[in-house]
Amino acid sequence: MPSEFRFIVFRPGETAKALVMFAQKSGRRLPAGKALSAEPTSGSPPNGTLWIETEAGHDLPVPFDSRDISSALLMYCISNKIPLPRESEKVLEYFKKGDAVLFALRIGIFPEAKEKKRAA
Repeated sequence: MPSEFRFIVFRPGETAKALVMFAQKSGRRLPAGKALSAEPTSGSPPNGTLWIETEAGHDLPVPFDSRDISSALLMYCISNKIPLPRESEKVLEYFKKGDAVLFALRIGIFPEAKEKKRAA
Protein backbone atom coordinates (compact mmCIF):
# COMPACT_ATOMS: atom_id res chain seq x y z
CA MET A 1 0.00 0.00 0.00
CA PRO A 2 1.38 3.47 -0.83
CA SER A 3 2.57 5.87 1.82
CA GLU A 4 1.45 9.48 1.95
CA PHE A 5 3.45 12.58 2.83
CA ARG A 6 2.30 16.14 3.07
CA PHE A 7 3.93 19.31 4.30
CA ILE A 8 2.47 22.11 6.35
CA VAL A 9 4.66 25.14 5.73
CA PHE A 10 4.56 28.03 8.20
CA ARG A 11 5.25 31.69 7.42
CA PRO A 12 7.74 33.42 9.75
CA GLY A 13 4.94 35.36 11.48
CA GLU A 14 2.91 32.19 12.07
CA THR A 15 5.92 30.45 13.57
CA ALA A 16 6.55 33.49 15.79
CA LYS A 17 2.94 33.39 17.04
CA ALA A 18 3.26 29.65 17.68
CA LEU A 19 6.47 30.10 19.69
CA VAL A 20 5.00 32.93 21.78
CA MET A 21 1.89 30.83 22.51
CA PHE A 22 4.09 27.85 23.41
CA ALA A 23 6.26 29.97 25.71
CA GLN A 24 3.19 31.29 27.53
CA LYS A 25 1.73 27.80 28.01
CA SER A 26 5.03 26.24 29.09
CA GLY A 27 6.04 29.05 31.45
CA ARG A 28 9.07 30.14 29.45
CA ARG A 29 9.75 33.83 29.91
CA LEU A 30 10.39 35.87 26.80
CA PRO A 31 11.88 39.36 26.67
CA ALA A 32 9.36 42.19 26.61
CA GLY A 33 8.55 43.33 23.11
CA LYS A 34 6.81 42.37 19.89
CA ALA A 35 7.46 39.01 18.22
CA LEU A 36 8.43 39.76 14.63
CA SER A 37 9.32 36.48 12.97
CA ALA A 38 11.01 33.12 13.42
CA GLU A 39 13.46 31.30 11.20
CA PRO A 40 15.29 27.98 11.09
CA THR A 41 18.96 28.10 12.04
CA SER A 42 20.70 24.75 11.88
CA GLY A 43 20.45 21.05 12.45
CA SER A 44 18.28 18.20 11.38
CA PRO A 45 15.66 18.63 12.74
CA PRO A 46 16.29 22.37 12.65
CA ASN A 47 16.64 24.63 15.65
CA GLY A 48 15.42 28.17 15.28
CA THR A 49 15.42 31.78 16.33
CA LEU A 50 12.48 33.91 17.38
CA TRP A 51 13.11 37.59 16.68
CA ILE A 52 11.62 40.05 19.16
CA GLU A 53 11.61 43.81 18.74
CA THR A 54 12.30 45.23 22.20
CA GLU A 55 10.68 48.35 23.57
CA ALA A 56 13.97 50.16 22.84
CA GLY A 57 13.61 49.24 19.15
CA HIS A 58 16.35 46.60 18.99
CA ASP A 59 15.84 43.17 17.39
CA LEU A 60 16.66 40.49 19.93
CA PRO A 61 17.22 36.83 18.92
CA VAL A 62 15.71 34.16 21.19
CA PRO A 63 16.89 30.61 20.42
CA PHE A 64 14.52 27.63 20.47
CA ASP A 65 15.43 23.97 20.06
CA SER A 66 13.72 21.68 17.60
CA ARG A 67 11.60 19.91 20.26
CA ASP A 68 10.08 23.19 21.42
CA ILE A 69 9.48 24.34 17.85
CA SER A 70 7.77 21.05 16.96
CA SER A 71 5.55 21.30 20.04
CA ALA A 72 4.74 24.94 19.27
CA LEU A 73 3.77 24.20 15.67
CA LEU A 74 1.63 21.21 16.65
CA MET A 75 -0.11 23.36 19.26
CA TYR A 76 -0.62 26.06 16.62
CA CYS A 77 -2.20 23.53 14.25
CA ILE A 78 -4.56 22.29 16.92
CA SER A 79 -5.62 25.78 18.05
CA ASN A 80 -6.17 26.89 14.42
CA LYS A 81 -8.04 23.70 13.49
CA ILE A 82 -5.46 22.56 10.94
CA PRO A 83 -6.16 18.83 10.59
CA LEU A 84 -3.40 16.44 11.63
CA PRO A 85 -3.86 12.69 11.28
CA ARG A 86 -3.66 11.19 14.76
CA GLU A 87 -1.63 8.14 13.79
CA SER A 88 0.93 9.86 11.61
CA GLU A 89 4.60 10.62 11.86
CA LYS A 90 5.23 14.34 12.33
CA VAL A 91 8.74 15.61 11.57
CA LEU A 92 10.05 19.17 11.80
CA GLU A 93 11.95 20.28 8.70
CA TYR A 94 12.79 23.48 6.90
CA PHE A 95 11.49 24.39 3.49
CA LYS A 96 13.12 26.74 1.00
CA LYS A 97 10.79 28.95 -1.01
CA GLY A 98 12.68 31.45 -3.12
CA ASP A 99 15.00 33.33 -0.79
CA ALA A 100 12.97 32.44 2.31
CA VAL A 101 13.71 29.52 4.60
CA LEU A 102 10.56 28.44 6.44
CA PHE A 103 9.64 25.85 9.04
CA ALA A 104 7.56 22.91 7.87
CA LEU A 105 5.97 19.87 9.48
CA ARG A 106 6.24 16.75 7.33
CA ILE A 107 3.25 14.53 7.96
CA GLY A 108 3.69 10.88 7.01
CA ILE A 109 1.02 8.22 6.90
CA PHE A 110 2.22 4.67 6.61
CA PRO A 111 -0.64 2.16 6.15
CA GLU A 112 1.63 -0.84 6.75
CA ALA A 113 2.52 0.47 10.22
CA LYS A 114 -1.18 0.67 11.09
CA GLU A 115 -1.69 -2.90 9.92
CA LYS A 116 1.21 -4.15 12.08
CA LYS A 117 -0.28 -2.44 15.16
CA ARG A 118 -3.65 -4.13 14.59
CA ALA A 119 -1.99 -7.55 14.20
CA ALA A 120 -0.03 -7.20 17.46
